[in-house]
Amino acid sequence: MCTGMPDKYIPKGRSGYTIAGVFVTRLWSKDIDANLAKHEKIHRDQWYYYVNQTGYWFAFPILYAAAGSNACKNRFEIEAGLGDGRYRC
Repeated sequence: MCTGMPDKYIPKGRSGYTIAGVFVTRLWSKDIDANLAKHEKIHRDQWYYYVNQTGYWFAFPILYAAAGSNACKNRFEIEAGLGDGRYRC
């Protein structure tokens, strides 16, 4: 985890994002509960799944972007659990 990141590094409306096995967030460690950690672990697993399926490290970011920026309709956010990711849909 990379915690306490300045807002300029985090997309508006998000608490953070996962890159491979690293959760980059504006939150501090004390503010990350088990549900959010579970949500981000699923994103980590999504990264590894698509890297292993395609052989390309950039496969998941491309698929994620293609799924759209609306988290409430993004299939990867839905799979990771919208409530656990603190989305209000």
